[in-house]
Amino acid sequence: MITCYKNRNSQKAFLPLLGRAGLFILFIFISYPLFAQQQILEKQVTISFKNITLTKAIEKLKTEAKISIAYSNKINRYSAKISKEYKNKTVKFILDDLFRGKELGYKIIGNKITIYTSKSKKKRVSISGYIYDTETGNVLIGCTVFAKNSLTGTSTNSFGYYNLLLPPNPVNEKIVFSFIGF
Repeated sequence: MITCYKNRNSQKAFLPLLGRAGLFILFIFISYPLFAQQQILEKQVTISFKNITLTKAIEKLKTEAKISIAYSNKINRYSAKISKEYKNKTVKFILDDLFRGKELGYKIIGNKITIYTSKSKKKRVSISGYIYDTETGNVLIGCTVFAKNSLTGTSTNSFGYYNLLLPPNPVNEKIVFSFIGF
């Protein structure tokens, strides 16, 4: 669209107005999706779950709150029954409470809550040290260090040093050292 102006002053007055209006429109387009996403999580719901699985609880929350939730069948591994009651709690509060202690998370994509499995944030345990022959005092090169329960292992280097990584919270782990000498 081409606009003609009779004098330059009217053109100068129009351009800053167009710039401000353009910025305002741009702000609306950027902030509206963020506002809409936040509204989904802040929606208040009164709901009760009585001896149902996590999948059924999510389906009930979806229906009661009139929101869209997507998830995979991987959440079926959480088969423990849920019996809880929420009065005027936000969707965010309910999801956080339902997922506590589980490797599940959620995020909003468009106007839908998407549930995903998250990786454990627990750190692995590291056991390390040097292995020596008690009679000679020499280091044992190539000595095998093996964790029986977690089925992980390593061997000593040319200095007799080993570093074994175990899964988080290694309960009742048995470490086996073996060496074939000559």
